[in-house]
Amino acid sequence: MTSIKTISLFAGALLCGNALSAPPKTNLLSIGDPAPELKVSKWFKGGPVDSFQEGHVYVVEFWATWCPPCKTAIPHLSKLAQKYKDSVTVIGVNISDKASDQAIEEFLDSMKPEETQYHIARDNTDFMIKQWLSAAGQKTIPNAFVVDQKGKVVWIGNPMRGLDTALEQVVASSSDSTTSAQAKMPDQAYLLKIRSILQRRFDYTELGKQAEALAYLTGALDADPTLHHDLFIHRYRLLASLDEAQLIRELQFIADQNRPKDGIFAKGTFPNIQRTGTYTYLHELASTSYIQDASPQFYQLLEKELKAAAEQLQGTDNWVVQGYARSAYMAGDTKGAIEALKRLLTQIDPKSANAEHTIDTIQQDLWNYQRGCLAEGRRL
Repeated sequence: MTSIKTISLFAGALLCGNALSAPPKTNLLSIGDPAPELKVSKWFKGGPVDSFQEGHVYVVEFWATWCPPCKTAIPHLSKLAQKYKDSVTVIGVNISDKASDQAIEEFLDSMKPEETQYHIARDNTDFMIKQWLSAAGQKTIPNAFVVDQKGKVVWIGNPMRGLDTALEQVVASSSDSTTSAQAKMPDQAYLLKIRSILQRRFDYTELGKQAEALAYLTGALDADPTLHHDLFIHRYRLLASLDEAQLIRELQFIADQNRPKDGIFAKGTFPNIQRTGTYTYLHELASTSYIQDASPQFYQLLEKELKAAAEQLQGTDNWVVQGYARSAYMAGDTKGAIEALKRLLTQIDPKSANAEHTIDTIQQDLWNYQRGCLAEGRRL
């Protein structure tokens, strides 16, 4: 998740990726649907993959040379491809890229050989964008789709935020004759509702109607508060651009209502949907720290509210610490941000679940802060 950093199958990808230009409307692609056709213009690495073979699992990931988070994801995809080399085929498809074939080859050759050990291709016709990303309502890259042993799409999201867990579940389902991979994924009706709401939100913003998008999301959350976990960051991002003062007031209210009276942040479990308890509000603030282009006052509020929790939860809640580091960095305390992440790296058990992925993401944040970059790779 997992922490809120993965947000959801859809929201996680939208939170930290690089935005694509608005793709044309096409047929909808939903969780549980048969995977669309694979059709690319050129293969750079690995042999051509023409179809999805029954009994085998596939990852179809979209990237571009101009996308810093995509470059970060490439070595991770290579590690997954090697880990599941007998049961999973990983395919990276370059899209929306003005780079020549030679430039893409040079881009890949600039990386270590072990970092690109999977199938890599490009599509310069927009076929894959229309049939995969646009059809699924996805607007950003990197973005990955998992296709199960029956050729159905069972997961969609940012490859750095949840793909490891999804693959583990899908591959394990191959030995479970009574449970399909799809059944092991989160509730489909819920995900489809989230996707439908986000699609309409982006329809508004693509027309320049940010205020309407904000009103629509606010209404959707008022009507169904259980959607908060997957939609709050989208509402907050819009509110930050339209009325930052109101967002600061809301965040301060949330902190005042949930902050432990004794100042002790005990280890606990983060609920998946309902917004109740200390852990939900801490994760909400941590995720909100990744909003860009806000005022120093905004980040200072988050830094102040997360600092004590981050100090107490070192080694037990990575996302709270990362959120504190991010807010400290954005508020101007680069030294504090770097020190917090360095301490966090010493606290992680390398044998714990998803430790390798967790360490990779923390090291990426640390690298960016040390070099004066935002976590999404944009230079200040």
